[in-house]
Amino acid sequence: MGLFDRIKAAFSGKEEEPETAKYDEALTKSRQSFGDRLNALFANFRTVDENFF
Repeated sequence: MGLFDRIKAAFSGKEEEPETAKYDEALTKSRQSFGDRLNALFANFRTVDENFF
């Protein structure tokens, strides 16, 4: 479901499809996991030097 479909559904009062909710939940989990790993990487390098690159 695209952005405009979601906006349309919000204004029309239609409920979100169960498959879409499952898909959104999986994307949220992936996004959080990726963000956590990226934060851990940057936490090891407080300054930008040759070791960082």
